[in-house]
Formats: sequence, structure tokens, C-alpha cells
Amino acid sequence: MLIFSANFPPVISTEMKLRLTSGATSVTLATLTVTDANNDAITLSVVAGSVTGLAVDSTSKVVTLASVPDTFPFTIGIKASDGTAASQIEAEIKYCACEVNC
Repeated sequence: MLIFSANFPPVISTEMKLRLTSGATSVTLATLTVTDANNDAITLSVVAGSVTGLAVDSTSKVVTLASVPDTFPFTIGIKASDGTAASQIEAEIKYCACEVNC
């Protein structure tokens, strides 16, 4: 008798509310909440096409940006993989020229 165990992809369940200043450096964007139903080890990585300078630490789950670009919109994307299955989040960041309550 064969017993198969399903492998489920990691789940990224973080809400990001960002307030960015153009040209700012070493910006922490978020600390991700990532879970895996199979309790597999999770590796986080930046998705191709994301803004230059985007980084994520698999241990701390902190997403950082080396510097906020002067051109908008730009994209951020993070992938979570357990080695077999993966999921990802992506967001497009648009410019807000308002001065209060952006």
C-alpha cells in the first residue's frame, strides 16, 4: 500500500502599508509572516523584475530596499519556496504627490 503525502506551498500572509520618501536609503519595507503547512524549511527570494536594491532575509523575513527610486511606479516581488512548492507576492508601488494622509 502506497501512502502519498501532499506538499503544500508556503503561505505569505503579510499586509504592507508603505510610506516612502524618494531617495531614502536603507529602508525596511516589511517583516513577512510566512508559514508552511508541512513545516518544511522556507527560503525567501526576490522575484525577477523587482526594483533594483530589493532584498529579503530568509531568517529574519525582513524585506529591505537599498534606496527608494526617483521613478515610479516600481514593482516589488517576493517568492517563498519549500524546495518543492512555491508562492509569491507582488506589488506595484505608485507615486503619491499628496502632502497629508497619503
